[in-house]
Parts: sequence; C-alpha cells; structure tokens
Amino acid sequence: MVGNRLTDGDRYGFLTVGSRNTLAAGNTVSSSTLQFIGICMDDEGGTQVSKNQISGYSIALCVQTSGANVHDNSVKNSCTGIFVDPGIDGAKILDNIIAGTNPGCATPDAPFFVFGIFLDGAVNSLVRHNRIEGQTASGLINGFAAAVIVFDEPTAVASGNLVTLNILRKSDLDLAILTTGTGNVFIGNRCTSVPTEPCT
Repeated sequence: MVGNRLTDGDRYGFLTVGSRNTLAAGNTVSSSTLQFIGICMDDEGGTQVSKNQISGYSIALCVQTSGANVHDNSVKNSCTGIFVDPGIDGAKILDNIIAGTNPGCATPDAPFFVFGIFLDGAVNSLVRHNRIEGQTASGLINGFAAAVIVFDEPTAVASGNLVTLNILRKSDLDLAILTTGTGNVFIGNRCTSVPTEPCT
C-alpha cells in the first residue's frame, strides 16, 4: 500500500493481518474524530511501515509483528504514537516524529493515556533517532503522559530493549521506566523534562 489517502476509517485507518513482507509507505491516514488505530500491523513477518503521515487516532501505529521496521513516519494529533504489543520481539522504531496530543486524549473517559512510544511488554526493541514532543495530559488529576514508556504486563515482561539517541521535548515525562525486566538500556537520549536522570 503506497501513496494512498485514507480518511475517517470507522475503527482502523489501515489494518494488515497474516501477511508477509507488507509495505505501507507514503500514505496519509487521518480521522476528523478520535478513532481507534491509524495503521495496525499484525503480520507473519517482514513488515515495513515508513514515511506515512497519521493523525486523529487513539493509537497512530500499532506494532503486532515481530521484527517490524517502523521508520520515518510522522504522527500528530493522536493519543499514543507507536504502541508495541506484549511479547513482540525485535521491532525497530527508527527516525519517527511524534508531536502534539489530541485534546480528546485528556478527557476523563478517554480510552488511552498519552504516550509517544509505548513498549508494552515488548522485547529486544530498538527505539532510535525518534523525535517526540508535546506528550501531555493537560494537568488532569491522575493524568499520565510520557514521551517513551516501557511497561510490564502480567504475561509479558519488557526486556532487552534499547532506547537510544532520541530527542524528547516538552512532555510531562521523558522516560517512564515501569519494568522489572532485564537488559533494558537507555542511553544517549536528549531530554528536557523532569526527571532527566534516565537520559544522562
């Protein structure tokens, strides 16, 4: 799927399931209301998603394919930029730009918190050279937002993930490290928010 314009999908902008070597490149995927997922990858392998522009979704890019290469995409006006599912192994999240937050994400009944990149029990992910800014819960009580979060699920502990050389600006938190897993490395990231310790 190359060079298409997809607008106001009822639940997904684009969904690929069970395929091999899927390429989704140079597409514009947008919604005028806050819908579920912009581009979702649930394939057998070899998936590449690059140079797409996604806006108006609770999750802009959902990675459910081990080894997927998600690079050079632009995400805006969404809740979570890139979500890597529990147990997904070896996803590459490279050179993406994630900016701003949809106002609907900060309402009390919003289905998702606000995150730039969410590694949810993912393993061996490479998160490198991404630029993430403006991930904020807008001061809501119990609101929570972060540029990058690494999180454990009861059935999937995040481990072996490398988060490096990313630029993280003007978010409530730069790095939220909520995992007991081993081998997660955070190095060389440029941060502006508090706390900055995981970035130094």
